[in-house]
Amino acid sequence: SKAPDTEQYFLDLKKDIDYDAQIEKRAEALSDDALDRAYYSAVKALMECSDDLRYPGFQIWQYQLEWQERRVERMGYLFFGAPNDRPTAQPERDFYIYFIQPFNKPKFTDNNLADEVFFRLTGLDDEIMRHISSYAAALDLASTASGGAKAIYESKARDTLKAMNKWFQEKYSSAFEVTYQGKKKNLQEWAKGVSLRDRARLGADERINFRDVVNVISGLVLGQRFVDLSPEYPTFSVLVTEANRKQLIGNAL
Repeated sequence: SKAPDTEQYFLDLKKDIDYDAQIEKRAEALSDDALDRAYYSAVKALMECSDDLRYPGFQIWQYQLEWQERRVERMGYLFFGAPNDRPTAQPERDFYIYFIQPFNKPKFTDNNLADEVFFRLTGLDDEIMRHISSYAAALDLASTASGGAKAIYESKARDTLKAMNKWFQEKYSSAFEVTYQGKKKNLQEWAKGVSLRDRARLGADERINFRDVVNVISGLVLGQRFVDLSPEYPTFSVLVTEANRKQLIGNAL
């Protein structure tokens, strides 16, 4: 067996099945669809999506974004897949955020619509490939195992999911490409000149997470779309000086 978090191996006299070897072997024969399902499992956890699907059989959720310039919420949809694969979502909303499959890449025409934002995982390195394939293999083996073996495969799947999530949190800025109305940039380029932490309203000790980044970037690119939908909505700004900021905080307390 391999010791956790090290490169050391040891002789485990109690182990009669090499579960890690079984996972590695299964990972070699996985289909692209299985890898996409594993990827979506990680994104679902990072985006804090519930298991309550509005349209059974489709991974689509009603979703809220803050229109930060106006401090109001706009309603839309989050979908795992391409536009030609999603159901006709009712009621109609203001936007669609798509996470496109990275392995079995779908064929579709991007019509450069003002309400569609596409997220693609393009920075696939050896580490994330290993995590995704191991996670998919562990889930597949758990689905056919029973008893103690099933519990072990499920435990290994959970551990690998944590590793996947950690990678996404650390590499998202360069690993994801965002497309809006034909313009393709990675997250870092879309956020140029913008403080993601300020936009997400995080405290000094808070760490920005993947969901916050997706929300802020989506809000940035959809800003004009929201303006066009609400031309009558008043624009206003508030200047808060250091003195009245302290007074406002004192009043709130």
